[in-house]
Amino acid sequence: MAAGLATHLSADVEKVAGLVVTLPLLLALPLRVALCLGFLWQELGPAALVGVIVLLFLIPVNSAVRRRIKLLKRSQMNAREERETLLKEMLTEIKMLKQLAWEAWFQYRVTAARERELETLSVLGYLTHCFSLLGHMCVPLLVCLSSLGMFVLIDAGNVLTPSQVFTSIWLFRLLRLTLFHLPGLSPTLTQAKCSLCRLESIFRSENTDLDCCHPALSAVDLGLTSCSLTEAFQRNNQGDSEQLSEIKAEIDHPSPNGSGADIRWYLQTFGCGWVLLSLVTQMGLVLVAVGQDGLLGVWTSDAKEVQGLEGWTELRDSRLSLYVLLGLLQAILVCAAAHFLTQGSLRASGGLHSELLSRVLHLPLSFFRKSPPERVLQSFTRDVYVIDEQVPKRLAAWAHSQLEMCATVFLLSVVTPVFLLAAGPLLILLFRLQSQYTSVSRRMDQLEMVSRLSVKALFQEMPHSGRDDCDAEANPAAFYDQTLTHCHQILHDYLVCHFNRIIMDRWVSLRLDAILSVLVFLVTLILLDSADSVDSGVVGLALLYALSMRGVFHQWRQASSDVHDCVRAVRKMAEYSTLEKEGPWRLPHRVPPGWPEWGEIELRNLEARSFEGHFPALTGLTFHIQRGEKVGVLSRERADTEALVSCLLRTLEGVSGTLLIDGVDVTSLGLQDLRRHINVIPQVPVLFSGSLRANLDPARRLPDAQVWLALELCHLKDAIQALPGKLLHPVSDSAGSSLSEGQRRLLCVARALLWPSSVLLVEEPLAPVEPEMERQVQQLIHTEFSTCTVLTMTQNPDAVMDSHRQVAPLMHDEHGKFTSHTHKTYMTI
Repeated sequence: MAAGLATHLSADVEKVAGLVVTLPLLLALPLRVALCLGFLWQELGPAALVGVIVLLFLIPVNSAVRRRIKLLKRSQMNAREERETLLKEMLTEIKMLKQLAWEAWFQYRVTAARERELETLSVLGYLTHCFSLLGHMCVPLLVCLSSLGMFVLIDAGNVLTPSQVFTSIWLFRLLRLTLFHLPGLSPTLTQAKCSLCRLESIFRSENTDLDCCHPALSAVDLGLTSCSLTEAFQRNNQGDSEQLSEIKAEIDHPSPNGSGADIRWYLQTFGCGWVLLSLVTQMGLVLVAVGQDGLLGVWTSDAKEVQGLEGWTELRDSRLSLYVLLGLLQAILVCAAAHFLTQGSLRASGGLHSELLSRVLHLPLSFFRKSPPERVLQSFTRDVYVIDEQVPKRLAAWAHSQLEMCATVFLLSVVTPVFLLAAGPLLILLFRLQSQYTSVSRRMDQLEMVSRLSVKALFQEMPHSGRDDCDAEANPAAFYDQTLTHCHQILHDYLVCHFNRIIMDRWVSLRLDAILSVLVFLVTLILLDSADSVDSGVVGLALLYALSMRGVFHQWRQASSDVHDCVRAVRKMAEYSTLEKEGPWRLPHRVPPGWPEWGEIELRNLEARSFEGHFPALTGLTFHIQRGEKVGVLSRERADTEALVSCLLRTLEGVSGTLLIDGVDVTSLGLQDLRRHINVIPQVPVLFSGSLRANLDPARRLPDAQVWLALELCHLKDAIQALPGKLLHPVSDSAGSSLSEGQRRLLCVARALLWPSSVLLVEEPLAPVEPEMERQVQQLIHTEFSTCTVLTMTQNPDAVMDSHRQVAPLMHDEHGKFTSHTHKTYMTI
């Protein structure tokens, strides 16, 4: 409760702090609108109102599209939550999945959920990319066309001049950004007002401690100590702790290849064809935009040479027609660019997710023992989200800003070749400043992330740590002071990083603006010096692009920084390809038909290390089990029998020795070929989400009659028929409570009956099971599996009194290690 409340309070503080930027806009934006309208009226007269009306009409259209995008995102979020639920279950029950060899089934389910998510993402991506490009490219054209066209059409004597054209274009650009920004101020101010009211109610409260945030909390209840806060990173949130470790490692040892290798790998999955088509359409958009502005410059130049009203009318109609055609071409290119970018990003998102899922399912069980599931889940959630929505958008913005910057420099160089000589050193300085900023910005972002995680860990640890601390009970006042001091230090470290990040951004922006201002001044001097030899329309076009350099370079700077930030998710996915995989699922040497026919098991000097690899799990284990024997395997600890089961199923690979089943070395088989031919009744009766039938026959290869027969043999038919959906009754955290632990264990027996094998491994139940249910399980084992070789793993000798013999191969030596005493292996009853 306290962690969530503190997070909301932090969000409220950030919203109130944002008023420093928002409140000045309440005065600046209306003033900017008034000035732009006044200057436009001065240049175009009543025709300027047409462009303003078009902009005002586009505001509700913009809002409608945003609402549609919001609905699509909600639908996508539902599909994403379904996929994430499956992934969480898969990672939590990965041991059972591997024992049953059901990885392919879960891979199919996750892939199907992912495809539903990508269907929504395709519509959302196309709409987002198309709407973004339309707002950036086509809206300025539409506004200028409507105003300038109306200006020349309302009076045949109205002749456009370069000053009118390029001044109007620049004013409409400023007005468009201002009008589109105004609707967002109202919800921002409303949210900030609500946040301010909540904070004010806390600050005006009589209690100034955290009791005012939540009445159930007090100083002693918080129970925070410096030690407990330090331990927060190690035990409370494994996912954030792993992320914290990764960021610190990246700070200490930055990647030598940078982000280039990650971008290349992403573009390979994007598809060379889609990359090429996207670049061509982006280049076409930039060239068409330059062509539109160039056409206006040429139009104004040609107008001075036209004699008579008839010549002017003919020139006007031809130029307007060409301007409209360029607008249509631009709209087609916008739709094509959005389509190519969406298709390529979907290909990359689907391919990377599919590859990640396959790699994770092929990882050995030891990996999941060492790494918490939260870390892998973050790769499927947070990193996949970044790759789905952030990477393509930011790469496209970076490419478009690069092309716009090149077009601007190229145009100015063509108009005034001396520009390169004068501006060359400044451009080099500009790029060098950007390079240094990118490197420092990445480090600052990492430091800010570390401090943010520290604050998050602090808030999450508040209600949990140190509740029984003796110092807190003995001296609450001193303990509370120590707690506040530690909290203030963590918050201070975060604010130092956060505000230094803001200062650095402003520092770089100021210097970029200074360099660009000098650049514009040089261009202006060059154009003034060559005014006699260069046409006024061309001069106006060059000045327009010189003034736009500031916005283009700032977009390029931000896009470059964003690309470096988001490719970290691609790098984390690529790291899974370097991890060691378990053995192949299939091998050319398939199992013999009907194997294992007898269920004869032989171990010869088998040795294996634990999943963690720190100590031996089995040492020199040797014994032989005849076909059809019922053997009780006794151990002092559950980990002992777990190691033996893991070796038989090869979820734990042996270091040396041989394990034979019916004379076949299990290492010569594919993992799924092996595991599908050995049945397991596990310690914990795991049932996966889905229907009861899917938990018995996931591939639906068996008829319903055979499934009902297995349930009848397990005394479950009446109980299942009483459920609302019968075989299709859903199994989940809520619905699964209708089945007792004993019934779940009987379902595992039914699963083994449906897929018969000559080898059955029975593990002692971890949780208490109803005695009657356990007697039914044991009776089924002795009747329905009478011809099978059965190994019962237990710590209780009474549980295996009916076995043909007992085996106690897992004993402790004087050093506490597991070993095998071959001369005491068998104890026949």
